[in-house]
Amino acid sequence: LNGHGGNTAAITNALHVLRDDHDITAYAVNWWSLAMDKIKEAATPPVYHACDMETSVAWYLDQRVLAEKRVDEPGKSPVPGYVVADMLSGPPTAQMATMMKQLTDTGNVGYSTQATREKGKAIADVVIERLTELIRRLTA
Repeated sequence: LNGHGGNTAAITNALHVLRDDHDITAYAVNWWSLAMDKIKEAATPPVYHACDMETSVAWYLDQRVLAEKRVDEPGKSPVPGYVVADMLSGPPTAQMATMMKQLTDTGNVGYSTQATREKGKAIADVVIERLTELIRRLTA
């Protein structure tokens, strides 16, 4: 279960190594991909880094959220219409290796002031339900 988007490429590479070098079938999932429908319903775009979706889930999980430090920043788009700091943006898309400073001046992209524990619970509940079902299917 991946908890950070910056880990996705390394985890995908590890899956290939496990398969190719060790004949092991392994699975990985980004927690947010399990609940994109709920995130689209609950979150205020853009949804990216330290946005209201991530802040809401962190808050619900009792991680420290400093209300006075929450920031609203829509973020920057290195290639408008193609490379966009929003997980909810649709096609067309292109990927590039980015540094956060290319996407934001504050370290977050999104509207963390819109975060609530209730949004976090709604999203976390869907993630847990679907992750449980995935594990059931994998172990059946």
